Amino acid sequence: MPLLNDFRGNYSLGYCEDTMQANVEKWLLDYTFWRSTEGGYSREKVNPKTYREVHIPEIGRRSDLIVYFSSRKVFNIECKLFNVEEVVKQAKDHLYWADYSYICFPHNVYMPNYQKKQILEHGIGLLYWIPEFGLVESIMAEHNKSKKDKLIRKNVLRKLKKIDMQNSQQHINF
Repeated sequence: MPLLNDFRGNYSLGYCEDTMQANVEKWLLDYTFWRSTEGGYSREKVNPKTYREVHIPEIGRRSDLIVYFSSRKVFNIECKLFNVEEVVKQAKDHLYWADYSYICFPHNVYMPNYQKKQILEHGIGLLYWIPEFGLVESIMAEHNKSKKDKLIRKNVLRKLKKIDMQNSQQHINF
């Protein structure tokens, strides 16, 4: 039983989940991602797109954060202040469509070893958010090869395109 991380309130750790999500998204957008070019002799910068609070009705879940690199490389990140058991269920559900699924906690959340073992068994990654620093990848997610319900994935990608179109129209309209 954790001594200090009492989870009886949304702000028990000094910040709310929405603030954590926003900071994780900002950090990901500021971070420089690289990929190897053909032949692997040089690298080029990759700018992912991020989407927050995307509803996925087929699994009855809302994805806290989707990081889109390409149609073949889509990450789901579930951000939680506590409640490891529930977030593992959520991350597993997102494996129906995502290439990689991560859980993100504040750095001071206690997680028992049996729950880390569950995360490893399902190929889910674990990130810790440190407000003064950014993200630390504690467990790397495995590529989800068994994935996916193709229809759910297709609908998620379609929804992301629709969000992009709505956002670009908002910039054009004045």
